Amino acid sequence: INDKKTKIMPFNFTKKYDFLPTMFAGDKQLDVTYSQKLLGVMLTSDCKWNENTKYLVKKGYHRIWFLRRLKALGASINVLLDHYHKTVRSCLEFMVPLWGGALTKKNSDDIERVQKNAFKVILSSKYGSYQMALETLEEKTLEQRRKILSRKFGVKNSKNPKMSSHFKKTRNMPRNASKYSPGEYLEPFTKSIRAHNGPIPYIIRLLNEKPPV
Repeated sequence: INDKKTKIMPFNFTKKYDFLPTMFAGDKQLDVTYSQKLLGVMLTSDCKWNENTKYLVKKGYHRIWFLRRLKALGASINVLLDHYHKTVRSCLEFMVPLWGGALTKKNSDDIERVQKNAFKVILSSKYGSYQMALETLEEKTLEQRRKILSRKFGVKNSKNPKMSSHFKKTRNMPRNASKYSPGEYLEPFTKSIRAHNGPIPYIIRLLNEKPPV
């Protein structure tokens, strides 16, 4: 419920039944909405991330305009890259641990395309291919960075007393086990793909993988 606009978002995952909920706040009936921006994240009643992806991509492309302006003013590659990190990439990675594991291939490609376009602006005539741009600028793909950021978030929260209950250690771990040894954390049981790709199960799988170099 959004108290400011007095709206309610229904969550119905059944394909057989559908209904229009009716709820009241006092004597006032609440309006129904199927998408809502909350703390900078676009949430939808189907718990998918298509709308959030569209929102981030649109915002990212808009900020590339400033890169073009800086390029026209003669800014160096280092300055352009620093501006990209702070204004464009930070936007595309906002709240990554929440939605990073549930993106479709199209969602991921749409987000990655923003970085490709930014690199084309930064390198201009020196741009040959996306892979070449990554090597020249010593950058990672956004997909790789999402895993790294989500993993760091998991490591931090596994040590947080308020969140540690979500990160239960497996039993009978050898004393000399590596900090990131496979199977260190118990992945919660899930019955659906949606739950399987949720933040906690996804982050735990990342923690149980060998950390990226």
